[in-house]
Parts: sequence; C-alpha cells; structure tokens
Amino acid sequence: TFGQVEVGTKSAPLPVTAANSGAVAVPIGSIVITPPFVISSNSCGTLSLAPHSSCQLAVEFAPTEAGPASGLLTFTDGAGAQTEELGGTGVSAPADVLNPVSLSFPSTPEGQLSSAQSVTITNSGGLPLTSISISASAQFQESNACGTQLLAGAVCTFSVIFAPTQTGAVSGTLTIAD
Repeated sequence: TFGQVEVGTKSAPLPVTAANSGAVAVPIGSIVITPPFVISSNSCGTLSLAPHSSCQLAVEFAPTEAGPASGLLTFTDGAGAQTEELGGTGVSAPADVLNPVSLSFPSTPEGQLSSAQSVTITNSGGLPLTSISISASAQFQESNACGTQLLAGAVCTFSVIFAPTQTGAVSGTLTIAD
C-alpha cells in the first residue's frame, strides 16, 4: 500500500521480492503490473530464477487522477502465477484560493487605523499547504493565526488594516507565499 501520492508524481519505490526456495531453477514467464503502478527496477531478469535464490522488483505508484487505485503485480513462472495486491490514493496538489482577491479601504486619517477587513485562504487541493507566510506592504498590516500549514480542504481567515502614514491615495500588496 502506497498511501497518498500527489497526482502527476511518483511514490517512493517499494520492494517486492520473488524467491525460489526449490532445488531447481524456475523459468520466468512474465511480470505484469496494472497501471497506474509501475516497475521502476527489476533484478529478476527474464530467463529463470536460480535454485535457493531471490530477486527484487521496485514498484512505484504514479497516479494520473485523484481517488483510490488498486492493481496487481503478477509474476508468472514455472511454478505458476503469484500476485501481489497494490493500492494507493491519488490526491490533488495543494492549491490556495483567496477571497476576496482585492480590498478597498475607506478614507482613513493619517496616523489612524481603518477597520479590519477579512481575507480567507482555502486549500482546495488534496494535500496540505506548507511553509505559508503572509505579509503586507508598507501602510498596511495583517494579523493572522493561520500558522505555516493548512490542511487539505481547510480554511483560514486573517485580517488586514490600513494604517496610513501620509495623506493621499495609497496602494499596496498582500503577499501570501506557500
């Protein structure tokens, strides 16, 4: 079982061992795997497995869509067909969605603070957003308790205020990095 793997990437390889415990070489017929699982390395070869020996396959999960996936690794040799059940879940990449995407503050006297306006960040993806940092340009202040990680499907709300240090129209930028 591979657990959760981001769609469009590959999991770390997991080993599968084939062993011949008999005293006679076993001819290898075929090694077949169900997509989206792939064999990333194969020390078994294609001819035969020597007596009292083993070989390894490395199997990876490469999901192409979100949701659970299952499959089989089938190793057919002179002793019959052996199968290994495979499973994993494809998850969408983390994705941040802001609402609203712009703020407009009322006229605020120099040296005063405007009323706070709320902004929400939503992780619409299937994996956590990590390394989140939020900053505002000069004359604006942000206040948040969102932390540095937002779980899949989670929403966090933070506040922005206008704190003018001069008169006149001011524009700024709220930067959210993850």
